[in-house]
Amino acid sequence: MTVFRNLEKESFDHCPVWSFAENMQDYRPVLAPSPLPGDRGPLFIKAKFEAANGTSLEGYVVHQGIVYAVGIFVNGREFTFNRRLSDLAEPTLTALFVALDTEPFELFPLTFTTEFCLANGERVGGVFNFIE
Repeated sequence: MTVFRNLEKESFDHCPVWSFAENMQDYRPVLAPSPLPGDRGPLFIKAKFEAANGTSLEGYVVHQGIVYAVGIFVNGREFTFNRRLSDLAEPTLTALFVALDTEPFELFPLTFTTEFCLANGERVGGVFNFIE
């Protein structure tokens, strides 16, 4: 089975859903992601995003019962936001705006959609924001 050390945009083009490998450092593709398996720990799911200002972005969500983190791909770089680590968001936002070559804008709340459903039929999608 294919195992990747890092997930990049091309990884999600290869397979849209990933989980941790047994060593919890590498990633393996989830080959039958419909419905999404509930027994693999966190899942990394290809997603499309719309920022609060309407800007479209691509990346993935990290789902384990809830979506608690997102990764956004821009120009070969990954920008990760974890709602449990909101203090790390400011420098990541600054770097994201530099990569986008734009003035800062309202990114959050960040609406996301995926093509995948949970076992109960509910589609994985919603709004990502930081816990206050």
